[in-house]
Amino acid sequence: MSERDPKRLILDAALSTFVALGFEQATTGHIRARAGVSNGALFHHFPTKDAIAEALYLRGIASYQEGLLRALERHRRGGAARATIGAAVRHHLAWVEANRDLAWFMYERG
Repeated sequence: MSERDPKRLILDAALSTFVALGFEQATTGHIRARAGVSNGALFHHFPTKDAIAEALYLRGIASYQEGLLRALERHRRGGAARATIGAAVRHHLAWVEANRDLAWFMYERG
């Protein structure tokens, strides 16, 4: 997705809106305004606020799992359980640090 991709703009705006207002208080109007997209663009990609939240959650899970897989792959051939577990823990901590808002959202919605 490019930076100007409406879907990405909506998801990024949704995350910042959910963090600022909380999921329950946030509306699709808040998200639409923050994303700078039309009503039609928002509802073309996401029919409801819950659909936006689901897509955002799935984006977070995919990002987390891709990084975890890379971390585990680097230690797969060595076979040392301690090193593999350490890699998984380091990945988790680094991912949460790099994606604080998304990690918060996923924890809250999980």
